[in-house]
Amino acid sequence: MKQLMIMRHAKSDWSTGAEKDFDRPLNNKGKKDASLMGKELIKKQLIPDLIVSSPAERARQTTLLLSNAAGYQGTIEWINDFYPGDFDKILNYLYTVPQYVNRLLMIGHNPVIEQFASILCHFSENDISMPTSCIVNVSVDISDWAQLSKHCNKIDDIFTPKSVLL
Repeated sequence: MKQLMIMRHAKSDWSTGAEKDFDRPLNNKGKKDASLMGKELIKKQLIPDLIVSSPAERARQTTLLLSNAAGYQGTIEWINDFYPGDFDKILNYLYTVPQYVNRLLMIGHNPVIEQFASILCHFSENDISMPTSCIVNVSVDISDWAQLSKHCNKIDDIFTPKSVLL
């Protein structure tokens, strides 16, 4: 059994004047939420074996703030195919994740991240709504990531900064 945690990056700042979408940073709320979600990973005992993320600035900041708050000491991989994202490219990357990784955290962008979570877990495209900083924790009944397939996985939990603070 493997676990895949699918996360949408934290809230970005549209007012910075970043010329490219790729370079848009987090706003103050996004920074706070990313750290909050890292602390929640500790509470839920969900520290990953590996973190993979889009290299876009807002995803990069989310990853670093979350991993720092979670006390994560492992490897972070920046995956160019996660920006802006494509279902098949993400799935193909996941096939290559080393077998020793039992719990994987993947950080990306909408709309692809919602589509990926929805299709991976028996739903139609966009059935799972993922606000910024949302994490969908999925149980995957496989022994090797190369066995990952669509529609064969179970959602264990969905949590957001809002639900964590309730």
